[in-house]
Amino acid sequence: MRLILFKEVIWKLENFRIFFFISFENVRTEMVSLSLRKMMEDLKKRNVLGYDEQTIMEDIKYFFS
Repeated sequence: MRLILFKEVIWKLENFRIFFFISFENVRTEMVSLSLRKMMEDLKKRNVLGYDEQTIMEDIKYFFS
């Protein structure tokens, strides 16, 4: 009986860790996408000549590669 309960507790803990990790990754992803969106909006507001969305996306890809 104790062994079964112990396995159940371990299983629940592992699932919690996985859930927590997935939740954390989702939050991090949302934060990054919000930051990129804010950066693009700021650049558009400044109306920088020759710096359109395509150029911004190329710079982002270069930065993260």
